[in-house]
Amino acid sequence: MARFPLMSGVAMAASLALSCAAIAQTAGPAKTPAAQPAEQPPTAFPNQPKGPIETKPVLVPLVGAAKGAPPLQTAWPDEEIANQRARCDTLLKGVQIVQIPAAPVREGACGAPAPVEVISVGANPQVTFSQPATMTCDMAAALEKWFREVVQPAAKRHLGSQIVRIQIMSDYSCRNAYGRKRSRLSEHGRANAVDIKGFLTERSQNVELASSWGMTARDIRAQVAAAEAAKREAERIAAEQAAQLARAKALAAQRKGGQPPAADDENSALRGTLTEQRPQLAVPQVPDLGIIKRDPQSFSLTPPSRLGGPKTKDAPRDAAHVPTVGPAATPAKDAAKDPRKRTSSDPAGAHQAFLRQIHAGACKIFGTVLGPEANDAHRDHFHLDMAERTSGSFCE
Repeated sequence: MARFPLMSGVAMAASLALSCAAIAQTAGPAKTPAAQPAEQPPTAFPNQPKGPIETKPVLVPLVGAAKGAPPLQTAWPDEEIANQRARCDTLLKGVQIVQIPAAPVREGACGAPAPVEVISVGANPQVTFSQPATMTCDMAAALEKWFREVVQPAAKRHLGSQIVRIQIMSDYSCRNAYGRKRSRLSEHGRANAVDIKGFLTERSQNVELASSWGMTARDIRAQVAAAEAAKREAERIAAEQAAQLARAKALAAQRKGGQPPAADDENSALRGTLTEQRPQLAVPQVPDLGIIKRDPQSFSLTPPSRLGGPKTKDAPRDAAHVPTVGPAATPAKDAAKDPRKRTSSDPAGAHQAFLRQIHAGACKIFGTVLGPEANDAHRDHFHLDMAERTSGSFCE
């Protein structure tokens, strides 16, 4: 009875082992754990969103745009372009000017809807530009009027010849006034201005502002101030020298034990001292050899020479009495009658008079006229524009 329970326990263990093996065979081989992906390095921008990034164009305001203002337009409306083209046709009708319609220009606040490229102005003679100048039709019409009414008459008067060529320095340029970063928009940025630095005549006279304008009012004031400063310095030096001389005389008088001479008697005392101490110089007497006659009051041993040789009976007594044939002609009278003769005798003065006259005449036509008298930035050219002003033209 004691063996039976033991056998039954062994049998149960064996049957349990056989059942586990059967289960293992039916389940198949054991699966190995999957390989882990390699660790990725951290990105430079950990907060960068995944996927494609949407980019938007950034509008940078150009010259003349105020801070915080809405984005500026990049093109002119078609209606405005058409209106300005029609206005140009009316404005330039019958005007003696050679121009080519240019494409509309828009750079932020700069540009013009209907500019033109001017090649020349006037006729007989035709005044060509050194380079085509882009400007508005108003500016082109004003230039033609200035040449017709002011420049050519002044050239005939002072230069004796008409202008045939203009030296253009600048026309359209998207920039602020005087080239500054912070200031109002220049009229050059509106294609409403032109800079001229010189002119060429039919006789090949080159008239440039840099060399022909002459001294400006600023130059004259600076010269006067320098002369006054030099005068004050000379007076100071003279006063110091006089004081030193007075101290030296006083010191010399103290050493001799005497009193310093009075101010009124300084010169006479000094002359007396020199006369007493220095012997008189004896002038040697030259014997009269009977060849020439010598004036006893003169130290000359020979008679004075006379230019032109000895006198003759037919020669006049003096060169001032030489008779002239016909009325006397002077360069000043000829210059007053004929301006061409005046320019030949004084070309610098004629160039200066011409430039100053056309500068004054431009002030009656353009909105702004700046030249050498305005500032050093305009010393070598005229700035002309058609800026709208309620108080008349600005002229310097």
